Amino acid sequence: MAYPPEYEAQFPEDPAPGNLFQSADLPQPADPEPATENRPGPGVLVYEARGRLIMAEGASINGGSQVRAVGADVTIGHKAGIGYNVLLITSYGSHYLGEEAMKRKKPIIIGDHAWIGHGAMIRGGVTIGKWAVVGMGAVVLQDVPDYMVAAGNPARIIGRRPDYKMVLEREREEQEDA
Repeated sequence: MAYPPEYEAQFPEDPAPGNLFQSADLPQPADPEPATENRPGPGVLVYEARGRLIMAEGASINGGSQVRAVGADVTIGHKAGIGYNVLLITSYGSHYLGEEAMKRKKPIIIGDHAWIGHGAMIRGGVTIGKWAVVGMGAVVLQDVPDYMVAAGNPARIIGRRPDYKMVLEREREEQEDA
């Protein structure tokens, strides 16, 4: 892409396709250990303004997703999975920046082992329970209880996980191992 001459120095070359947003901009340890260094995957936009992204061990965020921690934290639990192109935004209901946006801030909490499907959106003030599933493209405006499945726009509870008994057994095993 050609830029006007006055901008050419600022934009010497186009970014690589698919890497428009770089999570590599976060501070990187000299020798990261995957089990302890929980960072978003490549292609994830993380915007922290008086809020932060907190990822537990084994948590993952796939490419194209955005985490906008504006005035409140986004917490992602142990082994929780965030699909591609998911939007997590703590400040909502305002197009204003600065202090006006800070007035509408609430944290997002995603429980252990929860799954968030491709293209889902979760607004501030929402808690996704442990082992819960949020369907692809869901717009989550309210809490999703433990072990439940939510889908739709706006998202609503459509039932309990079909593998509920297996999940409970797995959870008991994890507690025994701890």
